[in-house]
Amino acid sequence: MSKEDLAKQRGQLFAQYADALAGCEPAVEFLCRRRLIRADVLATFKVGVALYNFKGRQVTSVTFPWFVKDSDLPVRVKVRAIEDKRLMRLDPPGGPWGFFGWPTVAPDSEEVVLTEGELDALSVYQETGLPAISLPNGARSFPPDLLEQMEQFKTIYVWCDDDVPGREGAEMCVKKLGRHRCRIVKSRGGRQDGPKDANEVLQAHAALRARHAEETAALHARAGG
Repeated sequence: MSKEDLAKQRGQLFAQYADALAGCEPAVEFLCRRRLIRADVLATFKVGVALYNFKGRQVTSVTFPWFVKDSDLPVRVKVRAIEDKRLMRLDPPGGPWGFFGWPTVAPDSEEVVLTEGELDALSVYQETGLPAISLPNGARSFPPDLLEQMEQFKTIYVWCDDDVPGREGAEMCVKKLGRHRCRIVKSRGGRQDGPKDANEVLQAHAALRARHAEETAALHARAGG
């Protein structure tokens, strides 16, 4: 089997992982109920679930697929165990670099949000509708192979964690991508507290909405009485 055929077969397998997500209760609990990501957004990003071997045992894991430009199939997946986020790997090892979230990018997209993590990209797209992709390996990693894939964008919103490592990573991205087209998002607004990333912003807004609904209900109840 040629390398091209092997890569296609592997990409088809990775794509099938997305079909298993809805039937996996631990994954739904983690992604939808705890992290507040909608099912339709997960489907757009082709997030999946599969069993992976960690420390000699099979562990239910979420798969975040990477895509390269002009490819319908994932070229690689980042694997994260649901029960312990420290259990992570890239499949296949030594495979090509790509972006999680590239299916949200249209051929004529001129702006994109670049986040530090996968859950942040999901949150940004869910709440704004803007194309959102995540760095493949954290804030301090921007493989040179991916720079060409970013050439189509005129505006790039760089949203890394609003802490010291994240801010340093954001500056690294800006230097590589060009300061003239980058805008750094700071979720804490210069404060020491507050949400440090996009998913924490999503959760904070959801908590505020819930509290507002409770207070409104209480006011109506008192007014009615």
